[in-house]
Amino acid sequence: MNTIIKKLAVMATALVSAVTFSAASITYTNNSDRSITASAAATYLTNSQITAKLTALKSRYPNGSKWLTPNTVKYGGKQCYAFARQLAVDVFGTYPTTNVVYAKDGDKNNGWTAIRNAGKVILEPGDIIRSDYNSHTAMIWKIEGNTVYVAQCYGSQNNKINWGTFWGEHNKVTIKDLLGAGFNGVWKHPGGTIPNKKVKPSTSKLTANTSLITKGGSISFTASSDTGTAYTIGIDKSGKRWKTAAMPNGKLTVSFNEEGSYTAYVTASNSAGYCDSAKISFTVKIVNQREQNIDRNSALYFPKYSGNSKSIVDALNSLGINSNFSYRKSIAAANSIGSPYTGSATENTKMLNLLKQGKLKRPENSTTNNTRSTKKYFPKYTGSSGSIVEALKAVGADSSYAFRQKIAAANDVNSYSGTLKQNVLLLNKLKNGTLVKP
Repeated sequence: MNTIIKKLAVMATALVSAVTFSAASITYTNNSDRSITASAAATYLTNSQITAKLTALKSRYPNGSKWLTPNTVKYGGKQCYAFARQLAVDVFGTYPTTNVVYAKDGDKNNGWTAIRNAGKVILEPGDIIRSDYNSHTAMIWKIEGNTVYVAQCYGSQNNKINWGTFWGEHNKVTIKDLLGAGFNGVWKHPGGTIPNKKVKPSTSKLTANTSLITKGGSISFTASSDTGTAYTIGIDKSGKRWKTAAMPNGKLTVSFNEEGSYTAYVTASNSAGYCDSAKISFTVKIVNQREQNIDRNSALYFPKYSGNSKSIVDALNSLGINSNFSYRKSIAAANSIGSPYTGSATENTKMLNLLKQGKLKRPENSTTNNTRSTKKYFPKYTGSSGSIVEALKAVGADSSYAFRQKIAAANDVNSYSGTLKQNVLLLNKLKNGTLVKP
């Protein structure tokens, strides 16, 4: 009989160690037992049970002891990050597989929920917090009044385990401290309190792919926010509203056909409110005659080479000029070099010297043709991008692959397939104002 009673007592204790919800939800009260909402038949630990389980783990991970080695990778991480995951597995049997800084507010991961907005966080035992400007991770152990105690290990101290306040007794002691400056986010444990009330955005940011374009060009804008779900851009020209538009998925490309100085900002919003970003500035300039229609001197001669290479091939390549033997033979004929050109050192040196002086004639524009070139050129690109796609967009040109194939063919870049070398050749021509329009 006594044996049966003891077995029943053990079974009762096991049942008390967790709360099983057969209804849609259940609540618990006070600071250690906050209200939670659970789906039908889900089993969650209360806050006091989580603290008790963590306290029991102190014997496995004694205060002041060393946990693994700082370079040991476990659960996809090291040091404080891995230790918090170890505790998550010990207490809940699961852990979030990514750093919360890479998650969005409300993201789910193995039953854990990311909260990135400090105003939405209700700290509870079992939560994994990332703070101090993405430098430290810990699991909330218990909360007494307004003081928060955590379980953590210090990678900088050879993975020393500590059961105390975040980063030690004199740093990040209170809830306000942890959710203040440097806060990165919290992984709420399975069954943790997730506020249903939306919080208005507290941050909003607008970026642009360039700050200077020529008239007729376009700019691609990107908006971001912590909790915003809708974005509206406002563009002003010389202090007056020029355009207001929605930004689906935080993206929008705008064409500009009026020169001038512009500013833009974005309003990020949700049902709880909105937040305006700081303004960014950009300029749309008029394409001058030099850029619109390449001048006579540049039409007759290649750009001046100012580099140090002694190779005519390298010098031509640096200017975005076709350097193959066939084209060099045409260049030689236009400049009376060789009869015919054979690619000898003497011939190449003469060609290089003319290029350095800015006096190397273009074969298609030599006086032997008795006609001036009728070719049209793209506006000169003056930006800093290393991408031919972005550079073409900046001068208002079609940057699609199909059109780049046509551009390449018009500029003697044969069998264009979008390789780095081919794109650099095209970009250099565009920067020199010598990229021929197809």
